[in-house]
Amino acid sequence: MVRIVSFVWTLTALFFLVSLAYIYANVGEVVNLDGSMRSISEYSLRRGPFFFTMLGVFMVINIIFRGFGYLLQRVPVATLNRPSFFPSQAFKDQLVTWVVSFSAIINISISFSVIIIGFANYAVNPRSTAIGGFSYVGLALMIGWIAWLVVILFRRKSLK
Repeated sequence: MVRIVSFVWTLTALFFLVSLAYIYANVGEVVNLDGSMRSISEYSLRRGPFFFTMLGVFMVINIIFRGFGYLLQRVPVATLNRPSFFPSQAFKDQLVTWVVSFSAIINISISFSVIIIGFANYAVNPRSTAIGGFSYVGLALMIGWIAWLVVILFRRKSLK
């Protein structure tokens, strides 16, 4: 299951990079982060720093979650002689899968945020901000994944 989730993570990472490159190519010199149509708002960045900031956020989040997932894969499962945080292989697999898939969900959320900011600053058609509902999709996915973590942790004892 971890391999499938890793493949999905790769797809979400590619989706983020493509959407960031597309938005970078189509925004003006100043990017307003608050979605206002003014030339410069109090929350604005130049195009280059916006690109590198979003790329840095993407890299830091993915390094943290993917690294934590790889560390969890290395923790041994409990045996009769040595106790561990993982009472069973099934619990370990579910927790590692959750960590890696949560990084994919965050990638989707960041991608939607970049697309919304980019379309709000799109020089040719500034009225294309009707996709603001996608930010709620990313938030709903993150809430759903956190609820899945709670379910995994409460079922921990039954997965022995």
